[in-house]
Amino acid sequence: MEEKTVIIKQGRFGSFVRGMIVGAFVALLLAPRSGRETRDMLTEKGTEFKDKAVDIAKDTRVRAQDAISEAKTKVEDTVKNVKESASETKDLRREADIMEDINNPNYSL
Repeated sequence: MEEKTVIIKQGRFGSFVRGMIVGAFVALLLAPRSGRETRDMLTEKGTEFKDKAVDIAKDTRVRAQDAISEAKTKVEDTVKNVKESASETKDLRREADIMEDINNPNYSL
């Protein structure tokens, strides 16, 4: 029977998480605590981890909202500038047409 080797590529984050899980498992096996103490510790650490994750999510949400607000302001400013430029161009074109008409010898006043 032919042997096949499977190579799984992981990013650094995946390796980090896998290392954390293995490390936590080994620490639990070798910890000089009772089961109750270990469960209490796990509950406490889990709560801390959850609280940190919630804080990171809130911070990320605030930063995303700020970035969206800033982008919206920039887009609105750009649209305003384009409209003003278009209006100025239209006015200049109108003035050029008038000057052309005035300079035309066949133009009657």
